[in-house]
Amino acid sequence: MLLVRMGPNPWCVSLRSYLKTYSRALCQIREAADIAFLDPRTQQPSIPSDDNIQVVLADVTFEEPLPPSVPTSRLWGGFDPDGFTVVIPVRKSGRETRPGTDLYRVAMNVPPGSAPDQAGLNAEYFQRLLDARGPGHTTGQTVRIAEVLTSSRYRVRSGLASQFYKRIGNGWVLLAGDSAHIHSPMGGQGMNLGLSDGVHLGRALVVGTEEAFKQYELKRRTAASEVIAFAEGLTRLAANTWLNAPYISTIRNWLVWGVSKIPGNATRAAWRVSGLVYRDPE
Repeated sequence: MLLVRMGPNPWCVSLRSYLKTYSRALCQIREAADIAFLDPRTQQPSIPSDDNIQVVLADVTFEEPLPPSVPTSRLWGGFDPDGFTVVIPVRKSGRETRPGTDLYRVAMNVPPGSAPDQAGLNAEYFQRLLDARGPGHTTGQTVRIAEVLTSSRYRVRSGLASQFYKRIGNGWVLLAGDSAHIHSPMGGQGMNLGLSDGVHLGRALVVGTEEAFKQYELKRRTAASEVIAFAEGLTRLAANTWLNAPYISTIRNWLVWGVSKIPGNATRAAWRVSGLVYRDPE
């Protein structure tokens, strides 16, 4: 077994005549193998753009005492004309925080092209967002950020490799995880999808035939396509500004609540979000 790192992005593992790549979206090996990476909806190359929905997130500590508007044992979520805001308490972490503070994760979408660079993702920036859109913003009981521990921004887009396997010379290029597909984080399905790719790819490698790789691609590309469509639907529901306008957002929220109360819908949604719906029947 040979472990090779090619540049700052992908890690590549060569096993006999097989090549597995786990990498960021712009995988050098995928490009070298001339495997297209397209948006499934538009069939255009999946390339980051300022027109994409932008999300900023941070792990922060809040000053105590917390106002009543900030939950300590569940997430807080809200919608407004700019999109969605989520504040999640982090109960267990290896990070050390200052006494008198509580650790939370904050995520929200912002207008396309408006997210600052890394240096601008500081406490002042997130404080302004929370004051305008966070828990307690309508009553003046907003929380105060003590410190930003980590922060990042990303542009939400979808991409799906045209092939999950390709023969090159005497070997194979096999794609899994983010080198094969990317999508909105809505629904939290990305890691489950990638882990399931790895399980199925391992089975295909044991067999080691083109037919096994073909079946791997058929199953996992189909699952990735469905996850992308589901995640895009959730993203449009949460981040589209016209759906968050007054009255329209109220109608949307009541419709979502009503659909969730239909017997079986909550279970079906849980199975889809977890990825268990894509498990093998055996």
